[in-house]
Amino acid sequence: MGLPTNPWVANARHAFVAATWVSGCAVKRVSARLNTFVEGRPLDDDFNVIGELDNGGTAIITATQIAIGYKNDRGAALL
Repeated sequence: MGLPTNPWVANARHAFVAATWVSGCAVKRVSARLNTFVEGRPLDDDFNVIGELDNGGTAIITATQIAIGYKNDRGAALL
């Protein structure tokens, strides 16, 4: 299976690599959702990814191009 070509997916992959490097934890499970609110756009409008870390922590990765005041924002949190 080849790597995904969607830029949002690539951003999420890089964010999870950074999260595991910073935290020293591995990701055990992942749940993700790509959302499209406006048909015909070349990219999905946003994505949300939640990952369970091997120490019981949670990694949350989000990106959006539709939130007011956050055009093309990328956010990440380790909880």
